[in-house]
Amino acid sequence: MSKIFTTGRYVLVSLFVSSSVSFSQTKTLAQVYEPVIANAETLTPLFMTSIASYTAYAYDADLDSFTPIPFQIDEVTPDGRFLVETDGVADSSDQVAFMPESAGDRAPKDKWIAGTPSNKRIELAVTNNAGQTGWIYLFSNVSPVPTVNALVSYDRGTVTAFADTVFGKSYTAVHDPVTGWYTDMRVAAPFGNANDLIDRRKIRIVGSISILPITLTEDVVTFESIRQIAGPVRVLRELTGKLTFGNDTFTLPIVTQYFPYSNVFRLENVPVPDVSGFTIREIRQTLDFNENAVGMSFYNPQNAGGLLINGTDDTKSDAIDTGLNWYMVTGDQGTVLVLMGVPSLGDQKKLYYKDNSGVDQNDTGDKKSYGEAGWSVQSATTITGTLGFDLTTYFLSKVEAAQTSATGEQFKSNALTPYQVAAEEQERTSTAVTDNRNQPANFVLDDAQPNPFWQLRGSVRLSFSLPQSITSPSLRIYNLIGQEVARFDFKGVQAAGSKHQVQWDGRAANGQMLPAGIYFYQLQAGTQVATKKLIIIR
Repeated sequence: MSKIFTTGRYVLVSLFVSSSVSFSQTKTLAQVYEPVIANAETLTPLFMTSIASYTAYAYDADLDSFTPIPFQIDEVTPDGRFLVETDGVADSSDQVAFMPESAGDRAPKDKWIAGTPSNKRIELAVTNNAGQTGWIYLFSNVSPVPTVNALVSYDRGTVTAFADTVFGKSYTAVHDPVTGWYTDMRVAAPFGNANDLIDRRKIRIVGSISILPITLTEDVVTFESIRQIAGPVRVLRELTGKLTFGNDTFTLPIVTQYFPYSNVFRLENVPVPDVSGFTIREIRQTLDFNENAVGMSFYNPQNAGGLLINGTDDTKSDAIDTGLNWYMVTGDQGTVLVLMGVPSLGDQKKLYYKDNSGVDQNDTGDKKSYGEAGWSVQSATTITGTLGFDLTTYFLSKVEAAQTSATGEQFKSNALTPYQVAAEEQERTSTAVTDNRNQPANFVLDDAQPNPFWQLRGSVRLSFSLPQSITSPSLRIYNLIGQEVARFDFKGVQAAGSKHQVQWDGRAANGQMLPAGIYFYQLQAGTQVATKKLIIIR
């Protein structure tokens, strides 16, 4: 039997069936941007098996077919460094990585792919914090091995305009070809206008020696090596720098993970310089935009009304908490959403925000600030301890002002309550019993017409048909982070064999025009759920 529950804006579908029954379940996982990362040791059927022997697939119940998908396993040292795989098996030092958009429906156990000598496979079920689920399948020794397009790529290049560049699905990130420092970022079309928005990433250590003020910046770091591992889901890039202060030298290991829609910048734990006579009053980390960001707006929990980036002197130093915080810069150029981990150093933690196009000779980069934002930790005496932090940056389409706080909080919530991944080894069955009550032949959610839907020209038709009488079916529309943005309820009993449709003009329930992008429309009828993708353009 099946049951359906409604909790807030999500629908959780719970299926209770005999273990002897085999039927497909529709993917309900609507997240796209956040990668799925799992430790191989927690996926027991995969543990200590040969990595090279597996190919990942997603199952489509409507087409009754499997499609190969990007999938990656990386070796990670205990201190968080990434290595080229050395032992060839999935063990406690390995991480599994794939994207939620690659997941598909749950496949019956009699559904298999051709060219697999083994009658066993591994099913990975990924569930988000709203109870939405999708599945992927690992088949061993597939022959021939299919070609899968990478979702992210890396070009180390030479000293050219686009040397040392990572290409994601929604961005490009360019680094100085000599120092390796992050200097150029573009939100790619159709998410943004593909203009470079970044001056540079900045780090400041402010203090004094005796009574002499001193400031250390990223410019005093000597970069010694760049090491990279490029896969179809994640590019790993390790930059090693050294900071010399007096007779002491400090190593700065900086690891950046690049995913299709985001990157994670991590400074591994390093001791704060402890030099006799040197007092540190502030450590600051910021992302500074350039003049191409003019017209965008800055949002964070302390500035929910937004601050217009225009180069006119505007500063903020609101108190923020240790741990995970977020801020967002959004406009027609696209959206840059940053989840920043604020370290537990000093006795004050503050937002650092500066919008001033005036030249500051003590600054780095272009010596100007356009919406420069990040965190600052300060001390009335001196800062001591170990410094380490993560910054996760997402590159998205423009977020309307009314949705900025909800979007930021949703991404923060997703980061604090990550996906749950469960693994099961399955054996192929020669026959399978289909539960016709759960998969009726005429339960159909039609393709949206037109799709893509040009929002400024008419409406899109969403239609479906029912095989039996159903009470109060509904069509719900979700954005990429799983928020319900519109809903159409069909009241009362709908007759068996009936056809239904709605014409939707692309507006949210509050009447506001939704931004262009990818959405999911979901039919819920009794115990049945079906989901399809819809693209809105302008």
